[in-house]
Amino acid sequence: MKVTSETKLFFDTSVLVARAHSEQGGSALLLDACKLAGFTAQVTSLVVSEASHVLERGFPPLSLARFYDYLAQVDGEVLPVPPGETLQKYSSMVDPEDVHVLASAVEGESEVAG
Repeated sequence: MKVTSETKLFFDTSVLVARAHSEQGGSALLLDACKLAGFTAQVTSLVVSEASHVLERGFPPLSLARFYDYLAQVDGEVLPVPPGETLQKYSSMVDPEDVHVLASAVEGESEVAG
């Protein structure tokens, strides 16, 4: 796979939470690459909602503030959560809690999911 400025990266809840809590590490690097190199960050409203909920319940207020800050700064797409029949196609491939992530990434034509 060749990485270009048109590369689409799908982010799951764990990457968003990790980046919100720490400005170091792989999650920060990937999201900063979207901001600085023009990659397209992809999420769904469900992923954003899950990340927000996790951050509100178990992290310092600064983490939640960082989360909303980089959501506003990163060029991205909010993909729809695929319908049930699409989710069913991927249900045997991953844990049931992660089916929406895999299906969204594939249907959104993401090159990388994390």
